[in-house]
Amino acid sequence: MTRLRALLPTTLSLSAALALPTALADSVNCAGNLNSRTVRGDLQVRPGATCTVLNSRIEGDVELGRGARLVLRNSTVTGDVEGKEYAQASILGTLIQGDLSLERGQGGQLRNNRVRGDVEFEDNRGRMAFAANAVGGDLECAGNRWTYSFYNNSVSGRQQGQCVNWK
Repeated sequence: MTRLRALLPTTLSLSAALALPTALADSVNCAGNLNSRTVRGDLQVRPGATCTVLNSRIEGDVELGRGARLVLRNSTVTGDVEGKEYAQASILGTLIQGDLSLERGQGGQLRNNRVRGDVEFEDNRGRMAFAANAVGGDLECAGNRWTYSFYNNSVSGRQQGQCVNWK
């Protein structure tokens, strides 16, 4: 019995240490600048906020809230980038290992990016520049009411909807 009591604190400490990596995930609510940082979790741009991310690594998803503005430059996102009812998305020179989905937003610019998954634009309005990107999956566009420039892109998958024959 004495031996069991002596082992109990060690066992509890070991259990806490094993759970620690999950507890240390540092998901970030971004409103401002993030430069040369690694985020071990998701990056959330709250409704109405502006977030500028430079030379960083996001080990999770990037989510833009309603009316949010995002500048993501020379960075890596290991998950997806998703914006719904966003104000502006400027993604430049970035690797997105998941999917990119922008819906019901105001537009922006996507230049010199690599997206390993699918890219989807749905029900956007405003102005969008999509240039010199490499898409590993499908490119799908539907219901967009925008002025766009689309050139020098490569798409490995299918091009569907409004972006059929975009190059």
